[in-house]
Amino acid sequence: MSNVLKRNRAVSNSEYITKARAIREEITSLVMNEKIVPKRYRYVYSIPMIDICRKLDQNATTYYNCMGTDDEFFNLYNRKIEALRNMYDCCDYLLHELLSLRNRFYI
Repeated sequence: MSNVLKRNRAVSNSEYITKARAIREEITSLVMNEKIVPKRYRYVYSIPMIDICRKLDQNATTYYNCMGTDDEFFNLYNRKIEALRNMYDCCDYLLHELLSLRNRFYI
């Protein structure tokens, strides 16, 4: 438990939200580059990866916003665990897709 009184607690910007947004920006710029992913493959590879990055960012924000009273602890805990699982699944999918892109287009 925190040693800070509940009335004095403030919300700070968490590192995982910053990292999720940085991943989203980096992958979006990577897959929209004509030299890396040709235009004819953009809808097959790029658009799904950008959607997964968007989900990663949304799940990081959901995880961060799960705050409440002690009465709602169990429900909030389950929402946080679900958001973490979704973030892990998104990162796993992005890793496999990036490896697939590297093998297909010789990045």
